Amino acid sequence: MDWLWFSLSSVLLFALANVIDKGLLTHRVKNPYLPVIVDMFLGLIFAGAVVVLVGISPVSTPAILAMLGLGAIYLGILASYFKAMQLEEVSRVIPLYNLDVFFVLVFSIVFLGKIFEFSQIAGILALLGGGLLISQHDFSKIKFGKAALFVLVGAIGLSIYFTVSDYLLQGVDVATFFVYMRMGAFVAALPLVWIHRRDVRAMMTQPVKYGLGIIILSESITVISTFLGSSGIQQSSGAFHSAISAAQPVFVFLLATGVSIFFPRLLQEEVKGATLLQKGIAILLIFIGVQLLQ
Repeated sequence: MDWLWFSLSSVLLFALANVIDKGLLTHRVKNPYLPVIVDMFLGLIFAGAVVVLVGISPVSTPAILAMLGLGAIYLGILASYFKAMQLEEVSRVIPLYNLDVFFVLVFSIVFLGKIFEFSQIAGILALLGGGLLISQHDFSKIKFGKAALFVLVGAIGLSIYFTVSDYLLQGVDVATFFVYMRMGAFVAALPLVWIHRRDVRAMMTQPVKYGLGIIILSESITVISTFLGSSGIQQSSGAFHSAISAAQPVFVFLLATGVSIFFPRLLQEEVKGATLLQKGIAILLIFIGVQLLQ
């Protein structure tokens, strides 16, 4: 059951990073792509450390290209995540990423010819119902904001990431996968560095003002969490890891609510009884939906 500890540790660390990221975007960082850029550089540094300390294994050219491509997809997921976090509460954003399970199912139906089972139909309804519930602030005007659109893009990317990772990690060790994936992410991030070069230069010259230390802390947690998640996928499967990841919104909800109540200067989420009940029911529906879709 080592995979369970890897996956659970990954989810807990991701939840912690989520809350730190929201506080960072609220108080320090106005450009949501700066943390993405820092993450890419940190990922490359961690990858170099893995090469020196652990080493990598020889793999086929198609596998290398797939891992590099997966790194580019990871970059897209991270960029959409930070943009969504800038626009909405963290406890409303993170649960919606569980829609990736729905897209995994859709892909398996379209490309593998699988058919819906009754439990999966119930899971889809629960998942979509929970997503609708948690994304609404005013039920007299039901609508989806820009944050939901960014999450939708990220959820599709996550579904591809988990599916391809599950396949690749059956024949590639975690260290090799991590190194090539991070190399791909770094290369894909170079245009982003050029586009936002003025903000990058300002962040490097005024690190305290831009919260560079906090960004490095959060993104280091994210990199470690990604490595642990890959280990969990290799030792079990993408489906099992995804099921464990369904608990992430619960951890985020508890952390964000606690910080908002006891340290409101760091994070301010809606903590009214009705809002907390709404979020709690929505997260429960999403969790049930994910389990039914496994």
